[in-house]
This record gives sequence, C-alpha cells and structure tokens, in this order.
Amino acid sequence: MQEALYGPAGYYTHGRNFTTTPPRDFITAPELTPLFGATLANWMAAKWQQLGAPEHFILAELGPGRGSLMHDLLTHLHAQHPVCYAALQAVLLVEVSPFLAQLQQATLKQFTRCTWAESLPTFPPEPPLVVVGNEVLDALPAQPYRLTAQGWEELWVEDTTLNWQPCAPPPLPQGWQPAVGAAFEVIPSLPALLNSVRAVASSALFIDYGSPTLPPNAQSTVQAVQRHQPVPLLHAPGESDLTVHINFAEVAQLLGPTACTLSPLADFLLQHGLPNLALPYLPHPATESALHRLLHPAQMGTLHQALCYTRSTL
Repeated sequence: MQEALYGPAGYYTHGRNFTTTPPRDFITAPELTPLFGATLANWMAAKWQQLGAPEHFILAELGPGRGSLMHDLLTHLHAQHPVCYAALQAVLLVEVSPFLAQLQQATLKQFTRCTWAESLPTFPPEPPLVVVGNEVLDALPAQPYRLTAQGWEELWVEDTTLNWQPCAPPPLPQGWQPAVGAAFEVIPSLPALLNSVRAVASSALFIDYGSPTLPPNAQSTVQAVQRHQPVPLLHAPGESDLTVHINFAEVAQLLGPTACTLSPLADFLLQHGLPNLALPYLPHPATESALHRLLHPAQMGTLHQALCYTRSTL
C-alpha cells in the first residue's frame, strides 16, 4: 500500500485523482462545493477566538490534494472574518508529492502567505499552529488482520495475489474483544503522525470517513477505487486509490481523549453555519446535490466524522 500510493510510480506521487476536472476517481468535500471550505473558515475563526484571538497564528493543512479546501477556506476567511485573516501569519501546505504541490501552488497563487513542506515543523512555532486534515488519515498505509479459529492472520501480497498468512496477535483497538471471523486494520504510521501534531499544534481538525469506534461490523475496510467504482485491491497498483476507514477512538486516544471532541460531519457543518452559507445559492440543483452529499446520513453526513483537538493546557 505504501508503494502503490507513495512509491516512485505511486497514486499520490503522480496525483492520479487530480489529473482531470472533475477528479478522476473520487470527489472529496472541497471538490464537491466551495461551501465546505467556507464552513471550515467559520470553524477557523471560532477556533482563533477560542485560542484567545492571538495577534499571529499559523494554519497548516496535511495532504491538501489540489488545494481546493485551502483556497475556499482562505477566500471566505478574508471576506467574512478579516480580523482573523489579518492575524494569519503563514499557511503551511504539508505535501509529499511534488506533482500535487505544483497543482496546489497554481490553485493558491493569489495567497502569498502559502509555503510548502513535506512534514510539520519539529518544534512548536512561536505563534499558535492550527492543523487541518481532510481525508488524509484514510490514505495512510494499513495492514489488515483477521481472527480465525486457528488464530490471527495478516494479509500479504505475493506476486499478483492476496493471501492470508498466520501471524502473531496484532495490537487490538482498546476495549475490543473480537470473535472468530472479525477483521480490522492497523495503520503503523498513525501514532507518529498524531504525536507530531500533538507536539506542535495548539489545535487540529481531522475529517474523514470512519466510526467513533472500529470495526463496527468486524469487517475489513481497506478498499480500492478507480473512476468512482470499487475495484479489487490489486487492480492496477499505482492507478487506483487505496483507503481504509478510520477508528476515531484510536485517533482521540493518541491525541488525548480529554482534548478531543468528535461529531458526525453533518452535525459539525450545521454547527458552523453551512445552512446560512448555502442559503444564497438555493434553490440550485448543484447546491442541493452538494448539501445532500454532505449532510444525508447515508452519504457523508454520518459516514464521515469530524474530530477537533485542542491542546489541553490552553
């Protein structure tokens, strides 16, 4: 999965999803409508006030895709929250793909405060740092496991086939007691990423598909998608997207449970003003379709979660 996504011929290395408009394989919320980024700008302005309205702060986005989210967030922040926007000292786009970084630079060329890096800073910057990540955790390479009557097995790739091999018991989600037939995934790089966020960020927002606890149905969630259709996991490696659903209980545990709040995406967007933002564009089929996708329980409304972290010492 690491090689297929981030290797020399990897899916994100070459920005496969963003080589067309609309995106080739999947559409994230920022590509669906600019109202999503505008709603996150409202969240950002409220968070800035919660942090004490500092004279300066830094905003960082992990895995910015085409740059659409940051473009819409900054556009709305500038128009509707000018004092907060004036305090925004710098915008850091954290991107490991040079191809995608070029797309982001083109999308964000009007915003001169934007800079790029392959990772978050090692030490906390002097101004408060706020981190945003939309559908970035699900793109971290994952290892599937399943429990059989004979013990635990892990999924292996051998040549062009997938095989389950016996293995030692994996680290289980906290409090989970699986039955035979249960399956779940471990994301090895998740602790290091979230530890770096906790070390340098005053606040963070992660939006992704997943559940408050996983696995809700004791089923593997690793999936491959190409041209908006599910495909076999080994279908055209490097040409198909590979993702995994997120266990937000684990994310909260790594960041600090008392420092995190979790809500379904629909609740989060409603709380931060999406209806008022959408009102001038209604009735319009594209806006109505976008709102349905973002808010309906069978769409992104409850399939996606929004986790907000605020450093507990603040």
